[in-house]
Amino acid sequence: MEQACLDTDFLIELIKGNQKAVSKINELSCNFCISVISVYEYGRGKLSLEQVIEDIKDFDFINIDHKIIIKSIEIYKYLIKKGELIDDNDILIGACCIINNIPILTLNKKHFERLKKFGLKLV
Repeated sequence: MEQACLDTDFLIELIKGNQKAVSKINELSCNFCISVISVYEYGRGKLSLEQVIEDIKDFDFINIDHKIIIKSIEIYKYLIKKGELIDDNDILIGACCIINNIPILTLNKKHFERLKKFGLKLV
């Protein structure tokens, strides 16, 4: 695996120094990225914008483009029809990973497992 995307919950635990998160990062030999949606979610919970910038400075970012939005709409329509809707931010983050063929590292496997049928890979 060349790269993995950290979901917001995993990113938060990693920055807090959670030993399980740190161990998982050390166990995987790849580059780590985050979605701009995770940057937004993480930043909302911090008091200082400067701290947010400092905390995320070493990550590559997955930006949102029209392909990701189209995939997100497809996922949303499928999940709502099945009665299995998840948070919009999770759909967008999952679509970022699917379109860019990057597996996701998350603590919220219950939600993201619903996106495996669209090609999402969980680490």
